Amino acid sequence: MSKPTLVSNQNMPDIARRSLSEAQDTLDWVGMSQVHQPLLVKDGDTSKAVQAKVQVYVNLADPMAKGIHMSRLYLILDEHAETRPLTAAGLKMLLGSILESHHDLSTNAFVQFEFDHFIRRRALISDNQGWASYPVMVKGTLIKGEIVLEL
Repeated sequence: MSKPTLVSNQNMPDIARRSLSEAQDTLDWVGMSQVHQPLLVKDGDTSKAVQAKVQVYVNLADPMAKGIHMSRLYLILDEHAETRPLTAAGLKMLLGSILESHHDLSTNAFVQFEFDHFIRRRALISDNQGWASYPVMVKGTLIKGEIVLEL
């Protein structure tokens, strides 16, 4: 059996730098799903830390493009999560940032957050308290310049 050899970067072609000989199909959505992201959510006047699963996509509108820059999606998502709680205004800003990062390739953006929101509740009969978990899904789309937010 032959021993595998390591191929250096100099010997591997950079596919992304090659130009396409003909136009390809465009894609409605391309990006990342099931990204685990800690973030803050507003709960009245305070913010709570939650662990969210995130989907983040843009369309690929340029038929001559080979793909998008997924690392840009991740870095923008991470920066927004570290610097501000999830709010309607922040979600609109996030969608704009995602689209701007792919302005030469994309015209639409989508992001979805799923997490459990825990609230301390009093027991019905005793003076005890316990935690109740409520599943939350927050979606934002930016299509043809129009932003739609869903909770």
